[in-house]
Amino acid sequence: MIRNMTRTQLLAATALGSTIGFLVPGAAAAAESAYDWSGFYAGLGLTGVRSTAEADFTRLSGTDNIPGSVQLPALGDGGTIRFGENWQAGRFVYGVEADGTQLTLNGYAHGSNYTVGDSLSTLLSLRARFGMTFDRLMVYGTTGLVLGQASFRADIDDSSNGTPALASAMSTGALAGLGVEVAVTDNIRLTVGADYYAMAPLHGHGVTDSGYFVSQSTYSGDYTPRGLIFETGVNLHF
Repeated sequence: MIRNMTRTQLLAATALGSTIGFLVPGAAAAAESAYDWSGFYAGLGLTGVRSTAEADFTRLSGTDNIPGSVQLPALGDGGTIRFGENWQAGRFVYGVEADGTQLTLNGYAHGSNYTVGDSLSTLLSLRARFGMTFDRLMVYGTTGLVLGQASFRADIDDSSNGTPALASAMSTGALAGLGVEVAVTDNIRLTVGADYYAMAPLHGHGVTDSGYFVSQSTYSGDYTPRGLIFETGVNLHF
């Protein structure tokens, strides 16, 4: 009789397990099927940039009124291409990413005796990424180096008889940011993030206009590119 009860209990447990497996497909394997974030990826993105650049001026000689600091806020957009590699240890993901962004970003400021303009046309970065995964969702932080093609022009007191302060060069700096990435399939991931960048100043020297009663003045200008990058895009995981 005991043997019959044991056999009955075993059959009942088997039937219950089969029923659960039928009602909840893959329930037993769910905990073991976490998404694998490791490997190489490449992607494309749409980028928006909010520049908070600034130009600072110092009079070197003469008596003309030189502005001390000029803010150059601007909004721009562009496209990004990126490549990266991830390594995963449990829920922790770390990796390296390189990207390039082509921008259209131009700022302008005008005062009673000055006109200042700036532009940023290219951003290249090499960064480390550190993330925490929740199966197919990853929250990550990023930090690294940035290189940008920047330029500025400052015209103080009308430089028709003087020389504007000019500078154009590749400027280096740093960036840091946060983002979220979601795997919609095993090979396609959507990402959205924001980074703050700050680059080394560009230096230029100018000479103001001269008049009947005013002599020329010389001045220096230091232009500092910085701002926020907002990006959304898609990554292909190989």
